[in-house]
Amino acid sequence: MLPNLFQDQRSSADIRFTNPILPIRMLTMAQVEDKVGLSRAKIYELIATGDFPQSHLIGGGKSKRFIESEIDQWLLDQIQKSRTEPRIKAKVCVKRPAQEGAEIPAKVGVEVPAKGGAK
Repeated sequence: MLPNLFQDQRSSADIRFTNPILPIRMLTMAQVEDKVGLSRAKIYELIATGDFPQSHLIGGGKSKRFIESEIDQWLLDQIQKSRTEPRIKAKVCVKRPAQEGAEIPAKVGVEVPAKGGAK
């Protein structure tokens, strides 16, 4: 029986990546801004705190790009967070003047002198 010489003709590039997310798509900062709806400054702020996917240098270190699947996962995580975290609204406390009948409430933390001036 002759050996099957044509059994596996794939190149090493064909079998190197086995991840089902292929093809990998790289996004520019402008595309990321458009996709997530955040400003460039806010994205860099989130990257610095570790709350956003890092960019990657490509083309010999001349260009920065983001991996689209990482951005998509970040968006899904944000949606999940918004649906599972409790929404607590901060209550605003306003101090009112001690004198009854005052028409305008005082600013928070500021005492209002009684009518007629200080004595």
